[in-house]
Amino acid sequence: QADLARPVIQVKRYSDGKVVNEIFSFGEQICIVDADGQASGDDMTPMQLLASAQLKNRLGEDFGIRIHHVKISGPSAEVYVDDSAVGVLVGQGGSTVKALEKEYEMKFSIKSVNELPRGFRAPENKFRSSYEMDMERSTGGRAWEQSYSGSSKKDRRSKRKGRR
Repeated sequence: QADLARPVIQVKRYSDGKVVNEIFSFGEQICIVDADGQASGDDMTPMQLLASAQLKNRLGEDFGIRIHHVKISGPSAEVYVDDSAVGVLVGQGGSTVKALEKEYEMKFSIKSVNELPRGFRAPENKFRSSYEMDMERSTGGRAWEQSYSGSSKKDRRSKRKGRR
């Protein structure tokens, strides 16, 4: 949170002096956010929008799951993830959430993507096959590796040769 307290650059409209955009620097990233907070359709301030974007990226990288939306309001955050990923963020007995709350010094509420208001949901692709949709549902909250570890014909032959 100390990094977010850095000064921002305000882009003002010359004619009336109204602040149009704010530019934040967060580490090596530079973010431009609308000053009125209306761009996302959420009632978060530009600082909260930046913090939610950074939290979304960080949680996604740390846990290897898809974070659909993060809403920060005051000292709490609502995190929307796939149904199968809720358990990953909550942890056994709430241990993971407690560790996150201690690290970020804020209250976390982990919710299913089904509870997310329709305006924030990603639009569905109408041209996906049923196989692709089933695969997304079954692997939604898991960080799957692309390698296939099944046995090949060569492996089965070498096992037989050892028996003779």
